[in-house]
Amino acid sequence: MSLARATSSVKKLPINRNAIMLVSALMLGGCGVYLANNYIQDEIAAQKAALDGKQKLVQVVVPKRDLPRGARVEAQDLALRDVPAEFVHANAVTNASYQVAEGQRLSFDAEQGKPLLWAHLESGKVPTFSGRVPDGMRALTFPVDQINSISGFLQPGDKIDLLLTYKPKKDEVTAPLMEQVLVLATGTRTVVDKTLDGKEVHKNYNTVTVQVTPDDAQRIVLAQETGKLTAVLRHPEDQNALNKRPMTVARLLGEPPVSPIVQHKARPQVEKKKEVQFIVGGL
Repeated sequence: MSLARATSSVKKLPINRNAIMLVSALMLGGCGVYLANNYIQDEIAAQKAALDGKQKLVQVVVPKRDLPRGARVEAQDLALRDVPAEFVHANAVTNASYQVAEGQRLSFDAEQGKPLLWAHLESGKVPTFSGRVPDGMRALTFPVDQINSISGFLQPGDKIDLLLTYKPKKDEVTAPLMEQVLVLATGTRTVVDKTLDGKEVHKNYNTVTVQVTPDDAQRIVLAQETGKLTAVLRHPEDQNALNKRPMTVARLLGEPPVSPIVQHKARPQVEKKKEVQFIVGGL
């Protein structure tokens, strides 16, 4: 059999034109979607760049998660989002004032990612000071002088240790009273005031308000009547406990402790009873 006859004897497979058209359409459609997506992304980036260059952006506060009604607003639950100033809600909480919102409770549910509004909060822009105090705690105000105010460097949010100096007998004693006490306010200031490009401005004040338990509040009140309170500023990350050993004048001067003299009580003398003599036998 010749090669021509063998070739002519092979049947030609039918071509499915519909399948070819379907594959071609899918490929063209995929290319179109890819090109359209790139075009849209480029347009969005261009528009955003134009807005960033022309419009002023404002950082608004948004919840990181859904916050139910009654929840307390905490810093770890909040984030900042840049929004063009013309689209910012007049009642939105911004980066410049979020500290006023911190600690307040929600009167309405706040959705994740949406701007937090002052209307969401129980006390709004002017919260009551009691709303900042956690459940079960108390806010106690006591007077301070120039030394106890750390020369005005004490700020709301700082932590202090309280020392008590009193004179129980002859020797004056200074002993730790409380440690890691949170300062809520210095005078009437409840937030850190920063002006002049971030430089802290120190103001004079004669009272300090701290957050304590009810029992600790009684201890501080009694300590004020017993002796003198001194505030010692502590590093915010310092968790070391205070030495509970009191400081006395003798210990301050390095004098050896005086051993107490133990007086032995004299034993009472027992009166000897008169002995009765017995005569045994005859005369």
